[in-house]
Amino acid sequence: MPERDQRKLGDMLVGQELITKKELEDALTEQKTTGRFIGEILVSRGVTSEEKIARSLSQQLGLAFVDISQMNIEPDACKLIPEDLCRKHTAIPLFVTRDVLTLAMGNPLDIQAIDEYQKHSGVRIRPVFATPAAIKQAIEKTYHVSAGGPSGAAFAYDKTNTSMPQKPDTAVTQVDSLKQAASLAPVVEG
Repeated sequence: MPERDQRKLGDMLVGQELITKKELEDALTEQKTTGRFIGEILVSRGVTSEEKIARSLSQQLGLAFVDISQMNIEPDACKLIPEDLCRKHTAIPLFVTRDVLTLAMGNPLDIQAIDEYQKHSGVRIRPVFATPAAIKQAIEKTYHVSAGGPSGAAFAYDKTNTSMPQKPDTAVTQVDSLKQAASLAPVVEG
């Protein structure tokens, strides 16, 4: 499991020189009045990017970060979770290995959402970080490839079928790299 960084997110961002102490102080002041997340405030102010926040959070929490814009999402994984549920919790299935579904989430600490995904899919969930914007874009691309795509329909998953669909070599390499990285992240069991 990756090592967790115990510092607060704001302190990490300052330490990584992604924001200044003044920008952090201003964001903390706004957070006290609005209740918004510190990362959300910093991104809305244009101080840093959503991806930098997500990468810092993944480091802080010891969870893998994935750039889903560089991946081929397995169609079999998307058959496990309908589009409306992906949109509800800002998450997208990436791939299935045996009986574990790797799920990119904007908030991979949302235990209620993970429980809901497990109940719906019937498999264990391995959450990984991704940016909410990238997830939303991937949902559009993945669930609307064709009119006959998954698009919210429920599909049965055969847990005995652990074979990988055939893909071009570059796609297999990307998925294999992610699977290796995701194997370091904890699997959440219900």
